[in-house]
Amino acid sequence: TDIYDTMCQVIDRRFLSLYRKLESVNTSVYELSQSKVSSAKASLTILAKTLNSLSPLNVLDRGYMYATKDDKQISSITEVELDSELVLVFKDGYVTVEVKEITKRI
Repeated sequence: TDIYDTMCQVIDRRFLSLYRKLESVNTSVYELSQSKVSSAKASLTILAKTLNSLSPLNVLDRGYMYATKDDKQISSITEVELDSELVLVFKDGYVTVEVKEITKRI
């Protein structure tokens, strides 16, 4: 029975040692995953703010508008002709206008 008791004590100590190592690894994995999640949240917040600032709706809220011709957005006077109709889109609606003059910036 002395050998049996000694073996049980050795096994108990070994088990306890392995259990503590497992707890330590578990804690490390948890802390690392929390760190990664926090970092990902911070990155996502920055990306969301950037995307929000570039949103066409927010650009319109800042007083800008855009022009379309035949339901296509235009960005150059080369896409416009005299007497053609354009639609100017604002944050709260749109207006239809007729081109009376085209002046190229030098």
